[in-house]
Order: sequence, then structure tokens, then C-alpha cells
Amino acid sequence: MREKVLDLVYLNTKKYSTLADLKKIYWALFIFQLIMLVMGFGGIKTMGASWETLFPIFSVIIWSLLFWIFIFCIQNAKNTFELRFLVKGISGLLLSLLVWLLFACVCLFDPVGDNGLADISFCLWLLPLYVLFSVSYIALIVLGVHKGVFKKIRKKWQSPVALAIDALLASLVPLASAAGMVTSRVLRSHTSVSTQNLVATISLVLLFFIPAPGHINFVQYFYCKKYKITCDEDGNTTSPGI
Repeated sequence: MREKVLDLVYLNTKKYSTLADLKKIYWALFIFQLIMLVMGFGGIKTMGASWETLFPIFSVIIWSLLFWIFIFCIQNAKNTFELRFLVKGISGLLLSLLVWLLFACVCLFDPVGDNGLADISFCLWLLPLYVLFSVSYIALIVLGVHKGVFKKIRKKWQSPVALAIDALLASLVPLASAAGMVTSRVLRSHTSVSTQNLVATISLVLLFFIPAPGHINFVQYFYCKKYKITCDEDGNTTSPGI
């Protein structure tokens, strides 16, 4: 069983979030926080202080505190091999949380969904759906380990074609925000407000679920602890950069 577990743990040990990466991610995501702050302060100015208008502001404060507490804990934790999996898994959860908070703020400012947006009840239903998806996904990973599936995946992952595709996808990431801005301008110019809001809703739902596959990192961390796997395939016992 240990060999099957190693195939999962060593699937892609070289790619993980460093402290520098996490700090860059925070500032890259600051646009989401800025949108929420504008919504909150704008709502207070036009509608007065209420839990709906204060929610975006407190959401930004709480999320930022959680993020920097996370950074502080990483800096003071013992640098181990398995730490890289825990860091990557938690950072994915924080990203999903921020997107959900933004979605909730948007829904609060359109409570009946009359502009093409989902209402707050739909936003709340996303949480149990996210948990259900995550549990099912983790169960499939564990089943795949027992069936020895990751031995085949690991071999294909290390093939020249797979590495080339991975590099191509990584190069496209910086273009995503630019593509989003261009798409937004096109929608504003050629579609109705309700259509724009519908596209925004679908985009936020997708953004909320996209980090969920990163839960594989929690499974890898668990197996490292259970089977006392303390180094990568090259013998490194720490996670450089963390």
C-alpha cells in the first residue's frame, strides 16, 4: 500500500506555493477585496449602515486577517516536506472563500435576482454543494490510490507531452485577467445588463469551484503523516521557499 501512496504523494512535488507566491496572490486578489469595499462604502452612503452594507467591509477585514494569520503560521511552522501540501491546500480554500464572499456581497445588493443575478439563497446553497463535491472528490482520490491508478497517472504526468501542456497552461495564466477585462468590455458594449449579470454569476460560481481539485493536497498531506513520508523523490526533507 505504501508504494501506491507514494505514487500519489510524488505525483507533482515540485509545484507548490512558496511564501513569495502567496504574497503575490494576496495582492493579485486585492481587486476582489476592492470591489467589496466599494460596494460596502457605496451602500452605506446611499442606503445607510445595515448588515447588508457592512457585510462586504467586514468580509474583507476577516478574510485579510485569516490570510495573514495563515502567512504568519507558515513562517513559524517547522519547514518539512509535507508542509508544501498543507500550504497549497489551505491557500485553495482561502481563494474559494474569497470568491464566495464576493458572490454573497453581489447577491445581497440584488436580493430578488431581478437583474439576472442569483439571490442569496442560491449563494448559500453553494456551500453544501461545495462540501459534497469536495467529499466526493477526496473519496475518488482515496479509491484511486487503493486501485493503483496514480501509478499510471504519474508516468503520463512525467511524459514530455504532459510537461509541455503544463508549461503552456502556466504561460496562459497571466493572460487570464487581460482576457477577462476584454470580455467584460465586449459584454458591456453589446449585451443587456441582465445578460452581463448572468455571465458574472456563472463566472463567480466557476471561480468558486475551480480551487476545489486542489483538495488532493490534503490527501497527500494526510498520507505523508500516516505513512511517515518525510522527503520527496530526490531526498529533500524540507520545502524550499516556505
